[in-house]
Amino acid sequence: MRLKLLTATLLLASPAVAQDELVCPPRLNPMMSVSLPDDTGKIITVSEVENDTRKIVADYETLDRGTIGAFPMDGSIDWTNNSAERRRLKYRQSILVDEGIMPIIPPGFDEVCWEPSTRRLITVYEQVLEPGESLTTPIFWEITTRLEGQIADVNGDGWVDAQDQGLVLGAFGTDNPLYDLNQDGIVDGADLAIVLSQWSESFDDVIEANAGGGGGPIDPPVEIVYNEDWDGANEIFALTLNEVPNDNNREGHFIIPKAIWRLT
Repeated sequence: MRLKLLTATLLLASPAVAQDELVCPPRLNPMMSVSLPDDTGKIITVSEVENDTRKIVADYETLDRGTIGAFPMDGSIDWTNNSAERRRLKYRQSILVDEGIMPIIPPGFDEVCWEPSTRRLITVYEQVLEPGESLTTPIFWEITTRLEGQIADVNGDGWVDAQDQGLVLGAFGTDNPLYDLNQDGIVDGADLAIVLSQWSESFDDVIEANAGGGGGPIDPPVEIVYNEDWDGANEIFALTLNEVPNDNNREGHFIIPKAIWRLT
């Protein structure tokens, strides 16, 4: 399907409330729904209802429910007022997300509501129709999903590494919700600390006997202790850290931003 602008009116809880405190819109009258995967791995859903007063058919596609990264919803709703009176029709969309997946919904993004108890993304659309009128409205939104224990994987590649650290550093001092990992309104040292605490392991240290007869112990991690001579630096390098394992892909070097080491 083509990407389309959202034209339906949305009825959601106040965007001023944090997403984990939202009470999502309640259920409406039931509709028949069928969801099936297509040959590309996407999920196609069709929901419909028809009675004496209305006919509503919603047809949309999403990615697999275990997707990490960009998670778009794209489709349309066909509305028909079967009555002789002007009516306001409503449709409540409910999309299941797999266990272990966490949607990242920025404060103020009121197009989607997250309902943790059912693990569903909720959106309510409405349309006012004149007697006998029919109308089709395209619907589209996109959010980001991450593993619940890996919210610092901001680029969605399955690893928390220097690329994610670079993205968070690039947004440092802003209120960009994609990199404000603790959702306190600013990207700062606390968010960088989350990146380091969730750093992905890629460790393959093998001790081999040398010609002299036997390998020795691995050197202990270097403890980072604050040095006043570093005040003019924005970052330092360390070979190893107690909290972060050696990463052979980056030759064991880790950039430590000033926001982190200055607090030690």
